[in-house]
Amino acid sequence: MLFALAALVAGCGREQVPVATSPTVIATLPANGANGVFTNTTVSADFSSVMNPSTISTTTFTLTGPGTTPVAGAVSYVGTTAIFTPTVTLAADTRYVATITTGAQDPGGFALAANFVWSFTTAPPATVISTIPANGTTAVAVNTE
Repeated sequence: MLFALAALVAGCGREQVPVATSPTVIATLPANGANGVFTNTTVSADFSSVMNPSTISTTTFTLTGPGTTPVAGAVSYVGTTAIFTPTVTLAADTRYVATITTGAQDPGGFALAANFVWSFTTAPPATVISTIPANGTTAVAVNTE
């Protein structure tokens, strides 16, 4: 009984105040370092918490490539996911860099602690590797597929 009273008294006045934390990006599509990504893809990022939709825009969510060339697009936000939809088809076999800046904030005004950056590479262009009938074949039946 004395031990329980001592433990109760020792804990008094030592309550912990919750510390606000910055939101984070917890997942991306395409994944960082992905290769062979379709050229008509959308790019998205999932946050650790709900964000203030007015802070998720083409100013805070950008896509560049090749090099530092900005990709034209639109940004939407649903649930905890920001989606960048390019208005052009991405170039084949090209590295792209997506960035979400510290301008992205949660409803409490807490921003990402640092810019979140990831990259991916699109698939090379398709090539024809064989045909039936083979190129140059003569006397092919008219009903050949």
